[in-house]
Amino acid sequence: MNKMKQVYDKESGFTIVELLIVIVIIAILAALVIVAYNGIQNRARAAQYQTDAQVILKKMEAYYSNVGNYPVTSSTTTGTAGGTAVVALMNASTTKESNLPASATVYAVNAANTAPTYANAIAATPVTDAYYVSYCATGGGVNIYYPDPFSSTVKSVAAGVCP
Repeated sequence: MNKMKQVYDKESGFTIVELLIVIVIIAILAALVIVAYNGIQNRARAAQYQTDAQVILKKMEAYYSNVGNYPVTSSTTTGTAGGTAVVALMNASTTKESNLPASATVYAVNAANTAPTYANAIAATPVTDAYYVSYCATGGGVNIYYPDPFSSTVKSVAAGVCP
């Protein structure tokens, strides 16, 4: 009976080395999951930015076909006040095709193809999907800028003719 107790005492429990190995393996797996999750989130965010920019572009083109000009011209106020003015102008249109969806809005208007920096573009989007728009000096087109989380750059889509 005494030998049984000695054998049982030696084999009960894990050693500290075994516990450390298990903890290290769990930490490695957790790090892999976090990296994969962030990549999935960035892909989803990039797709949402691009889709919203395309929606704004199509709504501006619908506005152009109904009214005869883009809602962003050289007479539009620049900055965030300009973004608010463009949204109000598009949503007040007599034809509902040009109304922007509530999930996408124009954050600011820039003059003559002035692209925002990535920091500016990404700072506009934390609460809502907000985008920068620039107008061509001729009033014949607009560029819609959105952040690209993969390359930390700003991408754009264009409507009309911009030189």
